[in-house]
Amino acid sequence: MTVEPILTLEGIPFLDDATRPSAPAIPGVTPMQRARGRRLGLYHRHHLAELAAVRAALDRFRSGTGTVEAVSEGVASLSMVANYRAFGNLCGQQCQMLQMHHDIEEGSVFPAIR
Repeated sequence: MTVEPILTLEGIPFLDDATRPSAPAIPGVTPMQRARGRRLGLYHRHHLAELAAVRAALDRFRSGTGTVEAVSEGVASLSMVANYRAFGNLCGQQCQMLQMHHDIEEGSVFPAIR
């Protein structure tokens, strides 16, 4: 999935898969470690897909091909919104998800890399 860049920093567009660095090969990685890395990648791709869906709905509305109702229904169906409802506010949801992400890295990914 390729997402159109939104911002640039020193000419490097964000959210453009072509500009993302690829992970270097890690010799001696076990199948279990590789599976954990793939799982983390799955979470990243899911989050990016949700953000892309919101952006696409807004772009359709701004171009005149989408309605407010369609944007509202599309956004309401996202798991990101379910998390928002569970945690009470967008800031709290994002903080909770990022904390979980970093806890997973600290507990599983970084020890495996060490």
